[in-house]
Formats: sequence, C-alpha cells, structure tokens
Amino acid sequence: MRNEVEIILSHKGNLIAKYGRENVFRIEEALGELKKCMANKGIESHVHWLESSAPSRVRKSIAELERRFIPRPINLLILGGDDVVPFFRLRNEVEDDDLYIPSDAPYASRLDNWTIPDRAVGRIPGVKEVGFILKVLGYAAKKHTRDTTGKKGFGYSTSKWKAASKSVYEAITPGGRLRLSPPVTKKEFVSKWLTKRTFLYFNLHGLKERGEWYGERAPQDPEDYRQFPVALLPELIPKLSGGIVFSEACYGGYILDKDMKASLALTFLAQNADCFVGSSAIAYGPYKPPSTEADLLCKYFLQYATKGASYGNALMNAKKDFVRKMLRIQGHLDEDDRKTLLEFNLFGDPGLNCRVMEEDDERVVTNHH
Repeated sequence: MRNEVEIILSHKGNLIAKYGRENVFRIEEALGELKKCMANKGIESHVHWLESSAPSRVRKSIAELERRFIPRPINLLILGGDDVVPFFRLRNEVEDDDLYIPSDAPYASRLDNWTIPDRAVGRIPGVKEVGFILKVLGYAAKKHTRDTTGKKGFGYSTSKWKAASKSVYEAITPGGRLRLSPPVTKKEFVSKWLTKRTFLYFNLHGLKERGEWYGERAPQDPEDYRQFPVALLPELIPKLSGGIVFSEACYGGYILDKDMKASLALTFLAQNADCFVGSSAIAYGPYKPPSTEADLLCKYFLQYATKGASYGNALMNAKKDFVRKMLRIQGHLDEDDRKTLLEFNLFGDPGLNCRVMEEDDERVVTNHH
C-alpha cells in the first residue's frame, strides 16, 4: 500500500464561470471516479475547493492542508488552467525576452526559495471546451488501475544539438539513436514512431506564439537543408497508450490562452500521454556535454520516472538533484539555473507512474529549444 496523500485543488467559482454549472457537475463526477481509482491503488485523496484563487492565498491554503497529513508526503494536483488556478508570475533574472515566468514552482515549495521543491506537484490544465479536462481526468483514473508499460523511449533533437541530446538520451536508453531535424522534418516524420513508448524526449526549438517545434541545421550538414525546418506539428501526434513527454523546447510548456491546435503540450495530453513536462519560457541548455540546465533536469527526471517513481516525485527529486550538482560544481545557482528550475512545470496527475519493459531484439531506431 502506498503511503502518500493526493490533494486535488481547484476553484469551483472559476470553473463555473468557465464551463457552466452543469459541466462542473460532470467534472465533480470525474473527480469522484478518480478518487475511487486512487483508493483502489492505496492512495488517499481529498478534493479541496479554494476560497480564493490568488496565487499567494492558494499557496497558504496548501500549507494549511498539508499540516493535516504530516509526516505523510503529499501529491498536489491542480485542476484547471491559468484562469482557474493561476500560475505564479515570477521575476525573470535572465536578460532575455521573457517579462516573467509562468510557474507552479511556488506551490511545490514550503520556503520562500522556490527553486527547491518540497512537494510533488502536477496540473491538469483546461481549454475552452470542458471535454478536454474530462478526458484527461478519465484517463488518469484508468491509469491508476493499470500500469503504463512500453519499450524504453523515443528521442528527437535538432541536428545542431546532437551531442548534447545524445548524452541525455543514452543515459536513459544506452545505445539508443536519436532522430535528428534536419534531415527529418514534418514531411518525413512518421507518427507511429511515438506509439508504445514509455517516454518521448524532444530537444527542439519552440516559439511562444506558435504550436509547432523546429529543428536546426548543424554546421556540418548539407547546405540544402533548411536552417530551421518545422520538425513536429500537433496534428502529427497519434493516439498514445500512455508515456512520459519531456520537451526542452522554448515555450514547449507555455499554454496560456492556447488550445490543442496551438500547443503540443495540450495535444500530447489530449492524445493520452500520462504527463508532459516542459518550459513555460525561454529554456537554456548546452550545445555539447556535459549536461547542464534543461538537459540536466531532463536527464534526472527521466532516470527517476523510468525507474518507477511517480511523475511528481520524479520532477521534485530531479530538481533537488539538479541543485545539489550545480552547487557542487560551481558553488552557487546562476540565473540560467534558477530560471530552469522555475520554468519547467508538470502537466498531468503527479501520482501516476510507469513500468518500463526490457528491450528485446527491437532497438529504438531514431536518428534545444
């Protein structure tokens, strides 16, 4: 029997304003089914309706709720998008184009140092139609009744970042080969590459206002390759049988005022990914090993998750390990490090986990931001 408690947190008034009272009844029914499936798995769960959706008040409510269950660890599932339970808007210390960082990191931390999490946090976001949130809730409930299994993984990187991406991917899938863009573009991409995989790893470019991700030509590539080809579009994502998605793309996890057509993150959830981890802002990573910034966080997260840790705990522990390593190497966290820790959010139920099948004769055939 598992020992943790899952707190499902939302604001009923904001849900009613977005979806209408009848649809909120449907959400409550879906939450009831989710709670029942969690109980069968040994997870105690509680739905808490917030009185205020102001982020600072939400954070205070979480601290008060948590005291009821200490010393047991809690998972925190935030239900709804930014218009239901807002992201924090955190100050961006890096001199780039981001005015602020949309982040759930403060909800994961007990202290004012929000770079270090103390709780496993995930969010099931919403779009304009209630069907999306009902589908993701229903899928999470089913996944609490059976394991997500699959072959190890799939990796897709810009050609320019091949060395850095290979270092991350091979740490999880020794001997695995990445697909590279270019030469692979949206025209050559085969959707079935993504099916029956335990994790999907992407180290591609993204733009805040666009839904697709892009590759980048390396200096040694043929000159007839496009410099920044479209590598992946939402309409190329097939129906999945679970799986973890981690994207290092800039704005890969930026979902404010977006729907599935404008967000690969939302598309992956709609197509039955267990969870999606991505950046809400400009992400940073090296061109070659050793892994730092987004590469290092991804490597740690996938190592935990593919060994069976719940996704929320995998991200929490990955961020803690990231802090330990950077303090050991350079004695402090620089601006890029702190931004990395704040901008990567988890979408999906943090209490879910997966089981990785051993690779047999089939090898994953696969060629930042």
